[in-house]
Amino acid sequence: SFTTYARGGGAAHVVTYRVEPDPSRPGTGTLLRRETFSPAPPVAPDSTYLAGLPVLGSIRDFRVRCFDGTEWRTDWRPGTLPQGVEIGIGVDDGMNGVEELRTAATLPTAR
Repeated sequence: SFTTYARGGGAAHVVTYRVEPDPSRPGTGTLLRRETFSPAPPVAPDSTYLAGLPVLGSIRDFRVRCFDGTEWRTDWRPGTLPQGVEIGIGVDDGMNGVEELRTAATLPTAR
């Protein structure tokens, strides 16, 4: 999973993505998106508020990489922003294969 901050007026919004395993389809999961205010209000652990909204099903692989100005890394230390972020998703194509979806963005405020 990873967290981003959504734009908007007023309070900061925290947007979190994660893949939840699909018990009916072993080896796949569903990408969930959850948006909260920062800091997030306390909620009960079983609350649907924590569950998030389904974005995409049949996920087989989910990757996040950060660009440090020289190389792409799969880990990042808090405190600084990477110069770029790449998100990759592998989706079950229904024919024993995986369709790869990937996007990258630069972060102009990073140093």
